[in-house]
Amino acid sequence: MIVCIDCGLTNGKVLLFAEDGRCLAQVAFPTPLDGVIIDTCALENALTEAVRSLLQQNLEPPAEITCVCVSGHGNGLYALGDHGPWPVGYSSMVTESTPYVPASAITAPITYQSAWAGQPLAILAWLKAEYPAKYRSIRQILFCKDLLRWFMTGTAATELTDASAAGLINIRTAQYDRTLLSLYGLEDAWDKLPPLTRSDAVAGHVTPAFAAKTGLPVNTPVLAGLFDVNSCMLGAGVIDQDHYSMTAGTWGINAAASSNPVNSDQITQCCLFYGALPYVLIDSAPTSCVNLEWFLQQLMPGVSYEAANQIVAAQRPDELLLYLPYLYPPMDRPGLAAEFVGLRSHHTKGAMLRAVYEGIVLEHRRRLSKLQQLGYERPQIVLSGGAAKSPVFAQMFADICGKEVLIPAQSQAGAMGGVLLSQMAAHRYNNLHQASEALIRYAAVYRPDSSMQSYYTQSFRRFCSIVERRP
Repeated sequence: MIVCIDCGLTNGKVLLFAEDGRCLAQVAFPTPLDGVIIDTCALENALTEAVRSLLQQNLEPPAEITCVCVSGHGNGLYALGDHGPWPVGYSSMVTESTPYVPASAITAPITYQSAWAGQPLAILAWLKAEYPAKYRSIRQILFCKDLLRWFMTGTAATELTDASAAGLINIRTAQYDRTLLSLYGLEDAWDKLPPLTRSDAVAGHVTPAFAAKTGLPVNTPVLAGLFDVNSCMLGAGVIDQDHYSMTAGTWGINAAASSNPVNSDQITQCCLFYGALPYVLIDSAPTSCVNLEWFLQQLMPGVSYEAANQIVAAQRPDELLLYLPYLYPPMDRPGLAAEFVGLRSHHTKGAMLRAVYEGIVLEHRRRLSKLQQLGYERPQIVLSGGAAKSPVFAQMFADICGKEVLIPAQSQAGAMGGVLLSQMAAHRYNNLHQASEALIRYAAVYRPDSSMQSYYTQSFRRFCSIVERRP
């Protein structure tokens, strides 16, 4: 069996898989996020308890765990000091480092992506300038999944998908770049960078201490793992040019695999991809279901996501009311703010809730158009993340984007990506196409409703026009 751990900004999950891709059991654990800060001690305790609970309930001899695979949210900054992990990690939502971000025009020729405050080099530059003692105490920087692996193995390392997605390496050489560090004033940070390895390489083995606390066998190999966007794409079967990947979670992520690197300021990033193609183009922003979570907490407390779906399904479309999903502004438009446009006295909370759903999808569609303008057209969308569990959301994605939307049968696509990675590491398939065909299934297909096309075409045009007029 295979243990896959996937940690997002909202929560994480530990899953037990059979080698044929069947999910045997899963246990969720909270990501201890307070604002933009993550409590790493609480994260370790939550991970340990989740692994222990999963194995205690489901592992029976003579079953064998062949490996552990990890994936997690990217960017931000986790650090090791002389005495282990820093007590706090910084998420990708950090903005205090904004003054220390170089112009993207300077860094993009190296990284092939925009530079922004939530990336590790920007956070390091901020710490060096304003908290020099803290900066000097850093011995190694890590990403989320790397810290999870460190908890299990005591080994510090990262791999190419996370490092490239975070603007940490030269996209052409797939190596760290001293010139890039110098652009941030971080020439002395070279030794703080973790060793780089392939995603499917063994990056450590379970220690006796972690084994004693959880029941994982000592010396179980732990793979280097994947940036969660890449892992989600693998687990959803998006490995080449047949599909777009859309992830609607805290962040809205739109991605397309590519045979060539693309350096364009129209999209968020081009990074290295563990797929059938070597690169992935991503346009993303923290503009997706975080808006729905906020709306329910603040205006409809106690309403579950299932109840919200029912409320939205019962609401008639209203061409007057639009929602701009910018509680957290996109990196490329920092002046944007969330707002309801066209709100009138007759609108109910239900109408506002439907507008939130539509606004989330309209923003996905707006950002998808950037990939299309670069010539990356795909016939279908594979939808992952929390929105993929909602038939109402899924149909909206089909109607607003005008494409068929596939829903993976395994709802935890990020963890399923770990299954494919483990099978490739074990050489059980000749290539990812074989692995994907054998392991990936789709539970549902949503097709655009022709009766809604005119309505959503007008909504999209109005939405884009309003966004373009904002600062």
